[in-house]
This record gives sequence, structure tokens and C-alpha cells, in this order.
Amino acid sequence: VYEMEEGAFFGEDYHTHFDAKNYLKRFADTNVPYKVAPLKPLHDFYQSHYGSTLSRLKILDIGCGPVIAYIITAASYATEIVLSEYTASSRREITQWIHKDPSAHDWTPYFKYIVKDIEGKSDEEVALRQEKVRNAIKSVVASDFFKDPMMSPEYMVADYDIVQAMLCLEQSSGSKEDYVSTLKKMQALVKPGGKFLLYSQQKDELPSMATYHVTGTPFYFLRVSKEFVEKSLLLVGYSSVQAIPVDVPPCECKDGLCSFTLFIASKD
Repeated sequence: VYEMEEGAFFGEDYHTHFDAKNYLKRFADTNVPYKVAPLKPLHDFYQSHYGSTLSRLKILDIGCGPVIAYIITAASYATEIVLSEYTASSRREITQWIHKDPSAHDWTPYFKYIVKDIEGKSDEEVALRQEKVRNAIKSVVASDFFKDPMMSPEYMVADYDIVQAMLCLEQSSGSKEDYVSTLKKMQALVKPGGKFLLYSQQKDELPSMATYHVTGTPFYFLRVSKEFVEKSLLLVGYSSVQAIPVDVPPCECKDGLCSFTLFIASKD
């Protein structure tokens, strides 16, 4: 349930109050609609833009949390993926999966959903894709949207073919000004001719902040509209923006319905 709540956490609180392993319980299977729903549009994007060529993309997934689900398709087209995340606990979960630690989260249901259900491939291909993703991830690095630079300087270069941010900007922005500022920093990392993928949650904008919960712990997120996101993407320098509605059943919002959109922004 998304609603405003006193005493919710934000910003640096994530270091002490965000439990990555508990958060991953939402990814125990593929029955959480808003987690699974963008996987098909992401597949369609990569297939339509890069499926006819032997692609060698460099991809940055920024604010990725402890989640690798949103790069499963991307790995088929990439030679290098950089995962960037604020909390050490989330980076640790990803690293454990890469190194096949017995305590790592099991992403097999998501690999099966993408490789078998969406792509129509075999169980053998499911196993091969897991290794392809592991091999494609070259770095797991720290990021902080409120710092400048927000990552180590060696990663702050405008040579990424794709930069993607999946359900993280609303959670990390304390105001609309913060939101636009972070978008501008991300835009600077996209190479000319590249794309920015933003999976975003929209909600009535009054009041400006609401909360979401991770196993009972409340965290703030910024309410934004589809129109605000589109205008902001153009404002920070993208030449065009495509908004793809993501088919998710309405959230159980106490004070208004939530919707989800995958934005594809192009940089000249």
C-alpha cells in the first residue's frame, strides 16, 4: 500500500534500514506484476533496436538495487555491463550471485520467464543465459545521486550505448528539482546516438511524497506524473521520448492509483 507516513526513511537511511535480502523476497517468483511487467517491453526494445545486428553494447544499469532481472535480456546484446548501486548490501547481493555463493538469491524463475516464455528457448538456453549475464557484468560499483561525481570518475564517461534506471529515481529524489538534476547527470553518460531507459512509477502528485514498504519498513518516494517525466527528459537534453505503458494491475493506493511506464529517450 502506497501512502504518506510519518517517520519513513530516505537518503542515507537506506544504508542502515534497507534490507536487501528482505527486499529480494519480492523477487522470489514471477508473481509480482510490477516487477515482471517491464521484462517484455525491455525484450521488445532490445530485439527491435539491436536484434538484426551483432551488437556489442556497453550498458550502465544505475540505481539497480540488488536486482539483476532487468539486464537478463540486455546481456544478449552487450559485451560490458556496469551495475551501479547506492547501498553496500545490495551490491553484496549482486556479487554473491555473480560468484555463485550458496546464499545468493535464486534468479532462475526470471531467467525461465524471459528465455523460455518470452523468447521460446530451451532449458539449456536458460543455463547459458545465466552464464552470459555473469560474464557480461564487468563492474559492480557504488553510486550516490547526491554527490558530484555520483560514481568513481572512471565510470563517469559519456560512452554508454544504453543507460537504464529501473524504479529508482522516484525513491531517491526528495523533490522534483532533485529528480531533474539526477536525470541530467545520467544524460551526460549516454553517448551520442545512445538511449536512456527509465522504468518509472506515476502517481497523483499531491501530496508530493508517499511511502512504500520493505517488509514493514517505510521509505519515501516522490510522486511524479507521466507528463512531468516526459518534459523532464526533454529538458535535460534528449531529442525524443517514447512512453510505453506497462501493463500492471492498479496498485492498492490509499489515495490514488499508481501506474507504470517505460520511457525510452534518445540522444542525438
